[in-house]
Amino acid sequence: MSSPQQPAAAAAGTEQRDFWFFQRMTGDPAGYHIAGTAPLTGALDPERLRRALTEVTASHAQLRCSFHHDGGEPRVLVHPAAAARPEFEVHEAAGAVDPEAFLLERARRPFDLGSPCQLRAVLLRHAPDRHDLLLASHHLVLDGAALAQLLHESLSRYAGAPPVAVAPYAEYVGRQLQRRLRDGGKAAAHWRRAFDGRTRPLELLAQPAAGAGSAGRPGAVGSFTVGPELRASLADRCRRERVSLFTGFLAALALVVHERGGAAHQVVGMPLDQRDTADAELGNYTTVLPVHLPDAAAAGTGLLQATQAVLLDTVGHCATSLLDLLPLVADAQPTRDDGAPTVPWRVMVTAVRSRPPEQYGELRAGVLRPISTGAKNGLGITFVDDGTQVTLHLSHPGNTTLTGRFGEELLAALGRVAEGVPALAAQAPVTDAGRSPAAPSPVAEVVQAVIEQVLGAPLGPDDDFFRAGGNSIGVSTVLAQIRRRFGVRVLVREFFQAPTPAALTRRVQELHDPRDEEPPVADTDIHRTPPEPAATGSAAPPGLPGPAGPAQVAEVVDTVIEQVLGAPLGPEEDFFHAGGNSIGVNAVLAEIRRRFGVQVLVREFFRAPTPAALTRRVQELQHSESKES
Repeated sequence: MSSPQQPAAAAAGTEQRDFWFFQRMTGDPAGYHIAGTAPLTGALDPERLRRALTEVTASHAQLRCSFHHDGGEPRVLVHPAAAARPEFEVHEAAGAVDPEAFLLERARRPFDLGSPCQLRAVLLRHAPDRHDLLLASHHLVLDGAALAQLLHESLSRYAGAPPVAVAPYAEYVGRQLQRRLRDGGKAAAHWRRAFDGRTRPLELLAQPAAGAGSAGRPGAVGSFTVGPELRASLADRCRRERVSLFTGFLAALALVVHERGGAAHQVVGMPLDQRDTADAELGNYTTVLPVHLPDAAAAGTGLLQATQAVLLDTVGHCATSLLDLLPLVADAQPTRDDGAPTVPWRVMVTAVRSRPPEQYGELRAGVLRPISTGAKNGLGITFVDDGTQVTLHLSHPGNTTLTGRFGEELLAALGRVAEGVPALAAQAPVTDAGRSPAAPSPVAEVVQAVIEQVLGAPLGPDDDFFRAGGNSIGVSTVLAQIRRRFGVRVLVREFFQAPTPAALTRRVQELHDPRDEEPPVADTDIHRTPPEPAATGSAAPPGLPGPAGPAQVAEVVDTVIEQVLGAPLGPEEDFFHAGGNSIGVNAVLAEIRRRFGVQVLVREFFRAPTPAALTRRVQELQHSESKES
């Protein structure tokens, strides 16, 4: 057993195994960096910002991981907080000839994957009240959506907000491993069929890197804007066809790839596991998508529905890692005319949820702008949506002319999707029985995924939730997830009356109008680790010399519960009905103990799981201990 001062061994997540392999395969140290810059205005204390970043690093286990080669597999060590310090630099903009090139160079600077922390922050000062902040890490520990969350959490800590406490990252990895065990190799078999004979390289992606850009830049990098008018038109089309905006973009990408590929089928991407099946319905945060599109002249499903069907098929077969498919990849790997090898995963698309400008005390942060640090062994596309317009960042080791042409074709294809393109058939997923089923509705897919996540096993459309082991807490979790996904409230008694996935799907469809709101582009968070509990004792922590007043206790209780749930909760609302679980209860009570120095028992919270009841219990304990002292 590792001591608290020694690194602890941990299992690698599926995405970590994939990106570890990518890193070793490409040989480009910066090819899988994830980075972005945000403008900061207002008075800024660099040392205070450094401390905030260090505190956030201490609370996130995945930011304190090192990665080591061990017999063909990645070995992960999680380091203690005291040993994991992010890199932090402060520079004057006047000393940089080209500030943008300077920050790109810092973003591309290799990380030592064997070190205790894979996080770098660079502060570029233009004036005492005007800075650019670069955050850079490795895809082994962060993705595009989590980078924006990291910025938000770090600046919130800078402004004095308490640390956030939710489930550890290790639990997520554990769920992945359980799913792989339940899968029994079915996903790997699916991808063997998907890759079979469909690895013809695209003309764009087969270009040599002779036209690469100037030193320090990752070949061709271009940005293209989907303006408000086109975005609104595309979003309207997607709402009417009940798919997400990101699905609309992927449909346009599939259209361009199909027309460029000139083959009956074109494979784009490779399977990556999702961090949560319920987070992967239509607008999942990252999609490296295998697309199979036959001849465009064939009659069949509409393009948006075809792309959606492929997405859902991907979600349904994501219990495997590329590392498990290495023999297949080696057999299928074609070569270019110049003899250089190509690979069948050549387009990576990352969706980023762009946070609007926010105020953090005296400091105001602008929109985080992603930086393309490498071509990721092919064409890298970052899809950034700010709610008004979309920015597409393209990177590729080829020349700028080719990248620019591909970007222009993408914009044109987005217009065609918005207007409604001719029917395009898609290869439907094939079942073990050899038949091609009709694509299930998006609502049904989400309902099935949420219930499977709660039960730990799939449930048939007409199977009874309770006979499969479900309980009232599970019902509350399911309905809270449904409310968060679709914005509708299904009553507990309605589910008890008809506790099957099919009945729940019908009820959600009755309540939900997809035109009311656009599905999210991305839905992900850094997986946060609860802070260390305070030492045992009755003394209140510094800053609370005596029992706090009702208003102060209520404010802290509300804040802690909101941080755990990710949404505010009314004073008399039930914590479990809002999606809370036993892990969340432990996180809430640990934080209450740290803040007030009192121990609320778990069974007490289960008896009265509301913010108001917890506030009253904290005050009772404070007054009791005050009298004893």
